[in-house]
Amino acid sequence: MKRLVAVLVVVPALFAAVAVSASALSAPQLSVVSTTVGASPYGGSYDRVTTKLQWTSVPDAASYTLCYSRPGLHLGCYLGIRTTTYTVTQNVEKGGSYDFYVEACAAGGKPCVASNTVTATAP
Repeated sequence: MKRLVAVLVVVPALFAAVAVSASALSAPQLSVVSTTVGASPYGGSYDRVTTKLQWTSVPDAASYTLCYSRPGLHLGCYLGIRTTTYTVTQNVEKGGSYDFYVEACAAGGKPCVASNTVTATAP
């Protein structure tokens, strides 16, 4: 009986330690530095849009993941980024937009923490 009591006391303490360490990362703040537009190889209804993004550094983040989407459609993520800037070039319908967010990720498979979302729009 004494062993069972000891296990019940230790297990909640382990869960509390995991919860504290998982939330230790703060959310990065993402912003669009610049957007440039060029001719797209897909014709006149598209633009080749290059968007430079940057975000605040997060202490204890091992890497960052940058994700992008269009309204109602998640398109993908760039994984394992080790800097706080990234440049994305895409062919976008004129007037179309992409949403971006970045996640700060700790080592060891702990949960990542997402930033705010920013939008880049083709003119």
